Amino acid sequence: MLLWEFHLHSTINFTAQRSKMASTMMLLGYVQQNAIIISYYLLSAFFSYWFARKIYHCFKPGLRELPGPKIASWTRLWRVWAVLSGNYPVKFRQLHEKHGKLVRVGPNHISVADPAAIPKIYGFNNKYLKSDFYHAFQAPYKGRIVDNLFATQSTEFHKSQRSQVAHRFSMSSLAEMQSSVDGCTKILLDKLRGFADKQEVVDIGPWLQWYAFDVIGAITFSQRFGCLESGSDVGGLISGIEDTLKYVGVVGQLPELHPWLIGNAKLITTIQKLFPDVSPVPNIIKIIENQIKKYDLEGKYYQSKKEDFLAYYMGDSVTGKIRLDHDDLVGHCLGSVFAGSDTTAIALRAIFYYLLKNPRVYAKLMTEIDSGISAGHVSEMATLDNSMKMPYLQACMKEGMRLHPIVGQVLERCVPKGGDFLSGHYLPEGTVVGIHAWVIHHDPSIFGEDHEDFRPERWIENSAEKLKNMEKCFLAFGAGSRLEWAYPEKDWKLETVWFTKQTDLFVRLKARQKANGTP
Repeated sequence: MLLWEFHLHSTINFTAQRSKMASTMMLLGYVQQNAIIISYYLLSAFFSYWFARKIYHCFKPGLRELPGPKIASWTRLWRVWAVLSGNYPVKFRQLHEKHGKLVRVGPNHISVADPAAIPKIYGFNNKYLKSDFYHAFQAPYKGRIVDNLFATQSTEFHKSQRSQVAHRFSMSSLAEMQSSVDGCTKILLDKLRGFADKQEVVDIGPWLQWYAFDVIGAITFSQRFGCLESGSDVGGLISGIEDTLKYVGVVGQLPELHPWLIGNAKLITTIQKLFPDVSPVPNIIKIIENQIKKYDLEGKYYQSKKEDFLAYYMGDSVTGKIRLDHDDLVGHCLGSVFAGSDTTAIALRAIFYYLLKNPRVYAKLMTEIDSGISAGHVSEMATLDNSMKMPYLQACMKEGMRLHPIVGQVLERCVPKGGDFLSGHYLPEGTVVGIHAWVIHHDPSIFGEDHEDFRPERWIENSAEKLKNMEKCFLAFGAGSRLEWAYPEKDWKLETVWFTKQTDLFVRLKARQKANGTP
């Protein structure tokens, strides 16, 4: 009896399995026979959903009535095109001149040109969080994608990371790095004097870039990259960083692509094994990690007389400052190199350019410097404290960065939950908004009708209230030889992807007399 029941049970199971297999085979056969039809319906469903979302975003309440390029309300590809054109700031200035304070520049993106919106969008403790654009700034490290101070969308993470480094960026703390900067300055001046002695025309742009890069290396981990000495981009690190920022500028418009590209840790790890020089990041990380090991071996930690960032981050058991963990040490130093070198170089090139293009301002600045040297409150190798005592120099620097802000794109934020009013217009929650420095820096209501002119006096002569408003709307960040523009009939070239970089700053250098009359 038991044998019969077992046999019956086995037969039923076998029959059921055959039936299930037959059903599966029939289904597979049906799919194979009707593959084209099924694919058609699936693709139709996908494109119907995609098109419905496009329609929704295009006619989304709160956005549909705002002006802007028609194609931009349908697709973010308009923004990609604007970036690739290299004239992103120019296009945004033209749009706001034509359409006013609010311009729709994407299906869910609004560019704002209203000074009153600055504290609301970018102020401390506001609810406007960073958009997904910043995902493109996240890079792989140790086989995973890591967040960082600039890219993070987490307010808690940002607060934690910022608290680790904020004190090191105070004026008193920065003054400790003077000797590291002076070393680079001396090398640069020697190189420029060499050009002056030979009466050579030189493109000063790359030299300012190499100077900035070596300075950042010196103040971050007490090691110059050697660009000034060699007169070149050592190891292609600078061009590699520029390529990375170009990637960010483009892919940031379509951030969902990032996890499939540089944001894919496994993919990048494989590519770097096959092509070691494809990215500068691993090489810069290797330099940082070698310096960490060196500091550990030397027992070199932060002391009151030690000036570089790395030593500060490594802490000191004597003073009670806690050492950051290894990943944070690498992350903050890497951030200094990436964020500090290009921004500094662009600011320097802008200041030099506008001084050379405006002889009146140049002469007035040199008079202030010479007077300071003669009076004894400015040293020949000017210090940070010296520069703070020269108001016209400070005004020249601000005016150069006003006319040429470093970042050439909008710093995006998201409208918080519940929506909000900007420039008197209601925008639904999740709308991506931002203010373009190149637009706001040319607002005549803030900087005057002569906003196109390089006039440093505007930072000195205006009333306290006017100056306060100008400072609030200033969104830029951040003695040896006499220079003159080599080719007056030519101008520099500008290209914007993420930063707005300048090229072709050809100058002719001549030895000038010091304040005491010596060469």
